[in-house]
Amino acid sequence: MLQGRTTEALVHYETALRLEPSAKAHKNLGLALLYVRQLPEAVAHLEQAVRIEPDFATAHEFLGDALAAQGRQAEAVAHFQRALQIEPGSEHARRALEMLSAGVR
Repeated sequence: MLQGRTTEALVHYETALRLEPSAKAHKNLGLALLYVRQLPEAVAHLEQAVRIEPDFATAHEFLGDALAAQGRQAEAVAHFQRALQIEPGSEHARRALEMLSAGVR
């Protein structure tokens, strides 16, 4: 995703968020922050994305990833399940739930 240009990408996502605060902008910044392991900040932006747009399946998936990375499995499971309710064919959410139930994450 960011391929060595992490700082530049974060600046662009932060600028985009300032220019147009939206669920997508929060999701993009949250994903970039997740990528660089800034987990509390990632969670905050991803939570904002699902607050703005509760049926944003991708934001629920990435929020689940960030929560799981923090060891907050029960909360992660809830977001992966919500993503599957919105998009029943989501491989990301399905695999994440399988991994969590197997204790892999």
